[in-house]
Amino acid sequence: MQFLNIALGSSGEFHSCIYSFFKADQLSQEDYEKLDELHYKVENALIQLIKSLEKKMKEGTWEDNFYKG
Repeated sequence: MQFLNIALGSSGEFHSCIYSFFKADQLSQEDYEKLDELHYKVENALIQLIKSLEKKMKEGTWEDNFYKG
């Protein structure tokens, strides 16, 4: 789980960077909006994944293996 929280923090850092590039006129508004939209989708999917895994951990239903042999 820790790696997912690190990824979420990194996602926020990425957004700060693209916003800074946009404000410094190093990124067009069109490119910024595309990246911002993609960032929003990925960040929200990551948040939902974390929530789902936390719920499974709490319920004791989290399977951490693909192989059940």
